[in-house]
Amino acid sequence: MAEINGEIFIQLKNALCFMCFGAASAFCSDVLGVWRRRCPGGRLRVHLQDILFVWLLSGTFFALLLKYNHGQFRLYFLLSMVCGALLYRLLFETLTVKILEKIVLFLCLLTGFFAGLFLSPVKKITFSMAKSLKNIRRTVKIVKSRF
Repeated sequence: MAEINGEIFIQLKNALCFMCFGAASAFCSDVLGVWRRRCPGGRLRVHLQDILFVWLLSGTFFALLLKYNHGQFRLYFLLSMVCGALLYRLLFETLTVKILEKIVLFLCLLTGFFAGLFLSPVKKITFSMAKSLKNIRRTVKIVKSRF
């Protein structure tokens, strides 16, 4: 009897782990959504983000299955994962999305600032090089026209 109770406790603990995984995957989905809204990119970037997200999510899911349930798939693990994602969506999504939007906006501004610091000298150098090349071309054309 004690062995059955111990096994039930272990399965409940595993279901709780999968519920936490469902909440964490919903959080990661929110992070990706906020990142896309604040830092838009092309279609290729969106597809690469989706592929990377699905690979990480499925790899983590199968690693959890191997670790906590010896590779066996049980329906209540999937249901607990869905319940965890739904609980996250109902309880925490609005607050975390507001916080994430502020964090991502700050990061975008910060990267824009540092990119401006880096690109400003590069733009000046390329502009001066282009001007020099233009002058060299004019000189070559003048020399060619004289001969």
